[in-house]
Amino acid sequence: MNATTGYVQKTVDLSAYARQYVNVLLVGGEDLAARTTYLIDDTALTLGN
Repeated sequence: MNATTGYVQKTVDLSAYARQYVNVLLVGGEDLAARTTYLIDDTALTLGN
């Protein structure tokens, strides 16, 4: 959640990896000054032809 605007939608084009096996990692980070909470919700993977 973005503190000023709410949730942020992200889209990634993985078409460069067509016909290959891939691992998708979701990685977050935080600074030492403020604890951060990451929420991952409503994910989707769309496969083409």
